[in-house]
This record gives sequence, C-alpha cells and structure tokens, in this order.
Amino acid sequence: MKSWRELFKNPDLAGKFTLLDDARETIGAALKAQGFSLNSKNPEELQKAKALLIEARKRVKGFTSEPFVPLQNGETQVAHAYMSDALQAGRATGGKVEYIIPEEGGTFWVDSLVIPKGALHVDAAHALINFLLEAHSIVTTVKSVMVAPTNKDAFALLPKDVQENAVLFPKAEALGKCEMIEDLGETLAAWDRVWTEIKAQ
Repeated sequence: MKSWRELFKNPDLAGKFTLLDDARETIGAALKAQGFSLNSKNPEELQKAKALLIEARKRVKGFTSEPFVPLQNGETQVAHAYMSDALQAGRATGGKVEYIIPEEGGTFWVDSLVIPKGALHVDAAHALINFLLEAHSIVTTVKSVMVAPTNKDAFALLPKDVQENAVLFPKAEALGKCEMIEDLGETLAAWDRVWTEIKAQ
C-alpha cells in the first residue's frame, strides 16, 4: 500500500479498512488521490472527491478518529490514521503496524499551545509553555506519544532508533507533497454538504 488511490480502489480491502471521521482529512485524502489540493474550493474537484468516497463507502468498515485500539487488536487491516496514533499502535504491536505517507501526499500539521485572551495566570501559562518546549521535556513527549520535536536541540537527545524514524523525520520529497489545512471560508458549507452526502450512503 503506497497511495490513497490504492486505499480507495482496492477491492481486496472490502470491510477491512477505516477512514477518519473527519471531513477535512477524508475529503482531503480523496482530493489528493486525484491530484488536487486538499484545500480545494473547486466545485468540480469536490464532486470528484465525493464520487470517489461514495464508491469507497461501499467497502469501508467504518469511520473513526480513534483507530489505535482496532489497529492494536488486529480488527482493522488498514486505517486512515493520525501519525501519532499509528506509531503508537506500531510500538504496541511490536512493529506489526506500519505508517506510510501516501505518495500523493497528505496533511502537514502542527499542534499549538495558546493562552486565551483574558487568562488570569499569564505568567504561569508562559512558564508551563516554556517548560513543555524545553529540550528534555520534549524528548519525554516524543518517546511517549510519538510526535516530532519542536525544539531542534531535542534531536540529539533522542535514542538513535527515534532519530532514524523516517515517519517522525520525513524526507523533503515527502513533505513537499503535504499541505497544511487552510480556512475554506464560504466554501466550508459546500464541504459540509459533500460530507453529509458521503456519510448518508
């Protein structure tokens, strides 16, 4: 399995794969499978993504944004999953679960820490964020939940097998095909309609 098209089109996967219960991720994947941007606002491209997913819907086992347990228990052969969930499942199964970045690309993401306007303990919030971003703290986070570090000084502190993990640290070629999820503006309503129609099948 190397591509989104294989996932959506392979008849041998009938009843054996799940998709994320997330409109932006799943419609985005169907767009990428056809060479489009996962942030497309083009009505024709959205309709092509919808058609692909409606066809795949006949074979999909289910939609879930919590694929860790089914992967760990072997209930799912292939899962559209968030990277950290898949890597944790791989660790829990002794390497029986493998994560790939599809050859068409996928979602490029980053988690954020924010301080709400009007927060009562701003100094404490800054102290917490500084602690979480400190290199030694990040090493603990990387090893625990399997996400890439946000502090470049943490890399040298990581175990060698983690440093060499091509999923946590993908090559530039793979990253170049990935996109950040962007605000769709008024087009979000069209996406919502497409998602409703897909899920209704």
